Amino acid sequence: MNPLKVLQFIALVVICRPLFALAQPARKQSGGPVDQIRRMPQDQRRRTLETLPPDRRKQFEIRMQKLDALPAEEREALQRRYEAFQKLPTEHQQRARDMFQQFNALDDNRRGKVQTEMDSFRGLSQSERSDRLKSQSFKKKFNRNEQSILSDYSALLDETP
Repeated sequence: MNPLKVLQFIALVVICRPLFALAQPARKQSGGPVDQIRRMPQDQRRRTLETLPPDRRKQFEIRMQKLDALPAEEREALQRRYEAFQKLPTEHQQRARDMFQQFNALDDNRRGKVQTEMDSFRGLSQSERSDRLKSQSFKKKFNRNEQSILSDYSALLDETP
């Protein structure tokens, strides 16, 4: 699972949350809330979006355009990740959201370096990640905030089946 895609998906979930509550008729369809909103008729989607503040509506529209542009297999993979995310305990979901917000607040250059480290964490065991987090080279490479993000990410990997 690509950590960047997971983080992008978490951002989409956070932005879309108000829409999920408004899309009650769509919830009867199969698939997750994002997929259900995607399948809404344009006029229903438009009416739902009109209830959001302009900046949130714009963010959602951009994210929906990106989601619509993905190949079907990538959309399905995102859907599976969303379903797995939904199965996590609430406190793990909140920690993941908090971690993403911190990650997203990094400048582009630093975010890229942290993302690269996240990618490398996926191939490591829990003990290897722990050793890396404690290493002097890691502490020199990342500031305290970035170390915290990466530590939270490592913990999330440990807790996710």
